[in-house]
Amino acid sequence: VCAQEILDWAELPQLPAPPGIEHHWGVAGAFTGVDGDALIIAGGANFPYPVWESDKIWQDEIYVLVKDSNEDPVSYRWITDFNLDKPIAYGTSVSTVHGVLCMGGNDAERTYSDVFLLRWNKEKEEIEQQTLPPLPQPCAYSGAAIVGNKVYLAGGTTGISLETARKNFWSLDLSNIDDEGLTWQQVLPWPGPSRAFAIVAAQHNGTDDCVYVMSGRRTAEEGKIEFLTDVYEFTPARYNPEKYDSKAGTYTGVTNPWRQRSDVPRCVMA
Repeated sequence: VCAQEILDWAELPQLPAPPGIEHHWGVAGAFTGVDGDALIIAGGANFPYPVWESDKIWQDEIYVLVKDSNEDPVSYRWITDFNLDKPIAYGTSVSTVHGVLCMGGNDAERTYSDVFLLRWNKEKEEIEQQTLPPLPQPCAYSGAAIVGNKVYLAGGTTGISLETARKNFWSLDLSNIDDEGLTWQQVLPWPGPSRAFAIVAAQHNGTDDCVYVMSGRRTAEEGKIEFLTDVYEFTPARYNPEKYDSKAGTYTGVTNPWRQRSDVPRCVMA
């Protein structure tokens, strides 16, 4: 109820249609975020018309929505003609002070470990891309959140099928983003099953900033899909990375940084 009273929704311009098409049919699994005042949508996948008779197509287009004016009502416009290095979708992205951080993803044949930043140069009206250290392994259908200067990525698949869903939990410290030694760290994972399509979010719990891993789905016994409703809370302030042995999977810290919270009423996977 409070959210309904505070939030004021407004419709933005639709994505510009490709040449020869009346309306854009949208993209799924695109990298999405905000850099400055610009909304960036990059990559993604869709089914061209006729939808039920066409194969899925992975996209490399980048769309940038900028304000044309701050007058009331505010006007916006899309800027296009930018492209990623390759068609890709179903990675994960978070907005940072450095730009939109894009991680992993796949196409019809393989899963990627690529990590890069997308920045909007307002003066030149151009997209700038910076390559960052890759993920420890290929990953798609994961979730990510940022606490302070650290980005946390949870779950996802290493291949095309759901059977490859993992229990990975990785972090990247962006405080020294240009450091040659910048690398992803393996972090103690949540005390629950592997998953993909989970909801991952950062939220203050009243005491500390935390990362939440919620819901998702996985392949259980006999190949059946299991829809998850469990919720886990990770508190970075309670975690000592020197006490985690990623090879042995053991943690000897004084306090457990993870705790399970109440389940969500139903599966809310993305």
